[in-house]
Amino acid sequence: MVSISTISISLQGLSEALKAYFGQFEKLDSGSRLNRPSDGAAQLAISSFLRGEIASVKQGFLNLNEAVSLLQTAEGSLGKISEKLQRMLELTTQAQSGTLSPAQIQILQGEFDNLSQEIAQISQTAEYNGIPLHQQKQTFFLSAAGREIPIQLEAINLFQGDVESPACIEALRSFIEFIRNYRSRLAATLNSVEGLSDYLNKLLEEATHSESRISDTDYAQEILDLSSSQIAAHIESIGIQNHLSAQAVLSLLQER
Repeated sequence: MVSISTISISLQGLSEALKAYFGQFEKLDSGSRLNRPSDGAAQLAISSFLRGEIASVKQGFLNLNEAVSLLQTAEGSLGKISEKLQRMLELTTQAQSGTLSPAQIQILQGEFDNLSQEIAQISQTAEYNGIPLHQQKQTFFLSAAGREIPIQLEAINLFQGDVESPACIEALRSFIEFIRNYRSRLAATLNSVEGLSDYLNKLLEEATHSESRISDTDYAQEILDLSSSQIAAHIESIGIQNHLSAQAVLSLLQER
């Protein structure tokens, strides 16, 4: 005679087989083998930590992109200023050649003054995300992955002068040298930012690979396990059906 305990054991076996089946199905569906603490508490904790590190590195990349954009904007405006200063130096040198009339010198002075005003305009309007780039001396610190890179911006002042004055040429040359050195410092800072970007990229690659090894579903293995669980559930189901059929036959015989 088939006992209640026998059927209960079979039902428990079916429940376990179905639980395994749906667990493997969930892993295949989500692409992750860590969907709840019961899937591996320690591994889930490590995976969560690595995901936090990945998010931090990605934010670092965003910070770097902002810094690169700021530096490129500052460099672009300095390039325009440099071109205008070179032209102002040409005008001053030409005015002091000793071969020009007062009217011609006045024309050169007018162009010189216009260029000076254009430089002042660039200095006053150049900005990035509302940050003025050339109005005052200031230092920003770019932070990413526990590292800091200082970004130093200089004030660009209005340059005025008399094209006929020898002192004007010397002052212009000093100003041009200042701009050249400033641009060199910005280029060096940009190189540092790009170097940090390479470092972050390596960190992101390593963290992503480590997290993937811990949490990503092994599809080949899970499909195999899914098939095994499906077969086990089917076998348990057939067993229960057989037990119940046997129980029904015995009941009929006893009634006769």
